[in-house]
Amino acid sequence: MKTKLPYLIASAILVAAIFSYGYDYSKTASEIQSVDNYEYDPAVGETILRTSSSGDTVVFFGSYTCSHCANFYSGTFQRIMKEVDATIIYRHAWPTSKTARSASLLTVCSPIDRQPEIIDTLYRRQDELVTAESMDDLYALAGISPKQVEDIIECAEAIDADMSRDQGRDRDRFNIKGTPTLAVNGKVWTGNHPFEAYGFHE
Repeated sequence: MKTKLPYLIASAILVAAIFSYGYDYSKTASEIQSVDNYEYDPAVGETILRTSSSGDTVVFFGSYTCSHCANFYSGTFQRIMKEVDATIIYRHAWPTSKTARSASLLTVCSPIDRQPEIIDTLYRRQDELVTAESMDDLYALAGISPKQVEDIIECAEAIDADMSRDQGRDRDRFNIKGTPTLAVNGKVWTGNHPFEAYGFHE
């Protein structure tokens, strides 16, 4: 019997009604914000994709079921990964759906060395993700073996509240109004912008 989706979540995901997901394309790249006295602060619900001694930090706030996030991930973000010398972090933003929440918990509770691969898979196969009918479907899509499932469930139950707390903190600190959002050393852009808009090579 398939387990109904999502049984990983103890709390109701009412935040979807709060968030405005996707990007308002009436904005321009110049309408950016900065976090005062920014210092990188680790959070529950993040995956460090690459480390660098440069001192620069790039944080991508995304949600798996956000189509703009998938486009950003497969386009601009891949160029950032190739060309920008910085510590690059993926954070699961306040989710756009219950499926996104379950997939986020699944990712964070998977072995650290597999998390970048899972993020890549779930964005590149987003069409399959959004039509998943059960956690079993998500496990199969992410390549999670049956032996790993119990550990993931226990981990998800343990970190769910802390991850929600840190997501709320990030929402307020970075003034996240939608996804994708990119923070570069505390300077924040909302939306799927071209690589050049972020001023990496200036």
